[in-house]
Amino acid sequence: ACSVNVAGSIAMGVMTEPPSTENASKEVAEQFAEEKEKVLKMLEMKAKMAMEVLRECKNVECKAIMGGLYALSLIHISEPTRQAEISYAVFCLKKKKKKK
Repeated sequence: ACSVNVAGSIAMGVMTEPPSTENASKEVAEQFAEEKEKVLKMLEMKAKMAMEVLRECKNVECKAIMGGLYALSLIHISEPTRQAEISYAVFCLKKKKKKK
C-alpha cells in the first residue's frame, strides 16, 4: 500500500494554493508574500551576477536574463581553447581570478 508523504503533501499544497487572506490569517498571508518577494529578489540578483560574469568573458554573448533563471549564452571558442583540457567557462573564471 502507498503511504502519503505528509511533508510533500504540505509543500505541494502551499505551492498550488499559497496562503492568502481567504485561506489563512492576514499575518500569515503577509509573511508569505514578504518571504516570496525576498526569495525572488535574491534569485534575480544571482541571475544578474551570473550574466555579468558571462559577459566579462571574451567571445561570450549573454542576453539579458528576464523572468527565468537560465543564462543563455553563445560561446565562440577559439582553436587554442578547444585544445585545452578545461572548459571555456572555467578558463574565463580562472583568467578573471588572475586579474584581481
